[in-house]
Amino acid sequence: MTLKEVYPGIMLRRSERNRINLKSPSSESKERSKATMSPKPTSGKEKLETAQPPITLQGTRRIKHSNPYVTKDIRKGESMEIEVASTSRNNNFDCLYEFVFLFAVFAFVLLLIYIRSQLISCILLEQKMRQQNTDMTLKEIRRMKDRFQEILNDVSEQKRTQMTKMMVQEIKNELKKWEEDNVQVKDYALYSLGATIIKDKTSQSLKSDNLHWSFLGILSWPYTSCPEEILKPDVYPGKCWTFPGSQGQVLIKLSAKIIPVAVTLQHISKTISPSKNYSSAPRDFSVFGYEHEFQETGKILGQFTYNPWEALIQSFKLMNDDTSRFQFIQLRILSNWGNEKYTSVYRFQVHQELPVQLRS
Repeated sequence: MTLKEVYPGIMLRRSERNRINLKSPSSESKERSKATMSPKPTSGKEKLETAQPPITLQGTRRIKHSNPYVTKDIRKGESMEIEVASTSRNNNFDCLYEFVFLFAVFAFVLLLIYIRSQLISCILLEQKMRQQNTDMTLKEIRRMKDRFQEILNDVSEQKRTQMTKMMVQEIKNELKKWEEDNVQVKDYALYSLGATIIKDKTSQSLKSDNLHWSFLGILSWPYTSCPEEILKPDVYPGKCWTFPGSQGQVLIKLSAKIIPVAVTLQHISKTISPSKNYSSAPRDFSVFGYEHEFQETGKILGQFTYNPWEALIQSFKLMNDDTSRFQFIQLRILSNWGNEKYTSVYRFQVHQELPVQLRS
């Protein structure tokens, strides 16, 4: 608050800031008595000359007014009031800063709690999907067993006796193959053994329209499947690598430098597929071998056709007559089974030995 606001219309006289002329009451009474005794008129100038000498008071100031004889004292009390007001303002600002800081800490704690709950829900969802996939696979195996049992029961006693032990054993072997992984050889493209994806030589993944992560309904971003999914043994709906269109490629660094002799491609059953068909499954594909990741052209090891109606897990023998060793294998998908929007690859394996189904 300034002096102009306290005393409007009053300004300091610069020539008399450190000096104030005051008339004492005694001098004023003497002048009045002289004026009554002597009839001689006196002017204002002579009154000022006959007055007492000016007295300088510490802590006071002369303020300019429309009337030149009006004065106003500004004492130290006003400065103290100004200091108290400024101190109270500072205290208010400190309280505001503390409130903002506490609110920021509280919001950060809420954010951590929300992120933790989202991670826990994702882990629980993944475990639930694995359990559902296992249950569905077991149900399908039991259904096939029941079907075979019905066929055996339909056969009359006379025909059943004519069936040789070899035929019965063959049926049992087929059931056992379905229950187990019929590849039964080491996979050098397994992610847990150290195999990785070379992202620079891999096609772009497809971004899903469904929002996977969100924060308070404000921040959200789409879920993107990563190509590392084809190197993992867990195969169930949605856990795959999806790329746009019907053509794409992926370059895999194997866990060791080997002589590749076969590859295996796998898809899920249409009974558990979200689309209820095989339209997004790979059809024609080719395999190339690279000695290092910066090699421009690789050696073609074969071109094949994957048919999910024949078997979900299919192995293919490579053409590697000169027994060349490679640590980088490229999978090129040339077409799919009719889906124009995207193609899904669930698992791809590379072997140094022939799988069981290729040994016969």
